[in-house]
Amino acid sequence: MGNPMLYNLLNYPLVSPDWGYYGGIKMAYQGFNLLEGIFWIILSGYVYRRQLPNVTRILTLQYTIAFFCFGLTDFVEVFQMPLWLLLIKGVFLALILITRHKILKLAPGRKF
Repeated sequence: MGNPMLYNLLNYPLVSPDWGYYGGIKMAYQGFNLLEGIFWIILSGYVYRRQLPNVTRILTLQYTIAFFCFGLTDFVEVFQMPLWLLLIKGVFLALILITRHKILKLAPGRKF
């Protein structure tokens, strides 16, 4: 059916402290991740709405989707942080940076 060793590796909890012991830290951590997710999704809306000269629609959509999905990963992180989530966050971060590099080439003088 599947490889249980791979499944266990990908679902290994990277962050799993005893939240009962830490109390308020859990609330702060979860609250921060919720706010961070909201920030990235709002930023994706801004990226989508702005029009940059010489930047294709496809590149703008790629940038928007990367920010949006990166924000969604923060909502998952509120409840768990397995290895697969860290890998997905890395993929979206790489996509954001690669797309940003392409956009800055097409629209010189822009900072974002």
